[in-house]
Amino acid sequence: MGASSYRDTSVLAARPGWWILTACGLAVLALGALTTGRWARRAAERNAERLGSAEVREAAGVRA
Repeated sequence: MGASSYRDTSVLAARPGWWILTACGLAVLALGALTTGRWARRAAERNAERLGSAEVREAAGVRA
């Protein structure tokens, strides 16, 4: 692969793969930031309060 024309072709063919890999990495980073940020924490607190109410426990048949 040293001096052949295959070297140039393989480098050109790999570029879309690197862009796809970069996009997937950025998507994972964005989802991680979204699901561990302040918004996610507030949503979890709201849901915990809602699930902790007597009405929800009664509807679910849970005794606490």
